[in-house]
Amino acid sequence: MQAGESNLLNSYAATNYQEFWAVCIETFFERSCSFRRQLPELYFALCSLLNQDPLTAGKILVAQHQS
Repeated sequence: MQAGESNLLNSYAATNYQEFWAVCIETFFERSCSFRRQLPELYFALCSLLNQDPLTAGKILVAQHQS
């Protein structure tokens, strides 16, 4: 992106790491299907990090056990 390549994430995401994070999270929830199709590695990394998949019926990937 910083080299000028375009993709699903808008060019503002290449401004700095904080904007990249913000644009990724926004796109993850608002354009999930396109995100998964065009940037699958990043999509699944966010699924793991956030413990949810917006395109899955149950959404939560790993239930947290309470003691």
